[in-house]
Amino acid sequence: VTSADEVKRLKRRIAHMARQVCNERQAELPRFEVGAMIESPKACLNAGKIAEHCDFILIGTTDLTISTFAIHRDDAGRYLPLYLEQGILDADPFVELDDSSVGELIRIAVDRARRARPGIRIGLGGGHSNDASTVRWCIKNGIDYITCDPHRLPMNRLAAAQAAIKDVITT
Repeated sequence: VTSADEVKRLKRRIAHMARQVCNERQAELPRFEVGAMIESPKACLNAGKIAEHCDFILIGTTDLTISTFAIHRDDAGRYLPLYLEQGILDADPFVELDDSSVGELIRIAVDRARRARPGIRIGLGGGHSNDASTVRWCIKNGIDYITCDPHRLPMNRLAAAQAAIKDVITT
């Protein structure tokens, strides 16, 4: 989503459909949560207003990287190696989270969302969440959870544990 109005409309629609299904099946309405996925710079800037209507937020790094860099992964293969070779970019932005751009947008989103709803859970998903350095970055920047490929879970748990130990040692 990119705006609070989208979330409000979708939340009403979800609640309506849940009530309809439960009425049809003569079942009790279960408790459920509704969250938003933020994947654009505009959504990061609107995160405070979006958070007012959500139980949680998930930030999608792949699409956020695409929209921030105006580069699509499918096209980047033609020129990204040259950019890396010539030092135009320090790292492949689809592999390593770019702290000065995508990272800054995420920090803005987290800050604005938490100012609007202090207890809101904020997660990170996308290709970057499969990288140990991103797991450490998430801990440092107040991200509550990540989504990742199942086979990456042991590595990500190890990265989180290592970051926690490093934090304890350095403080």
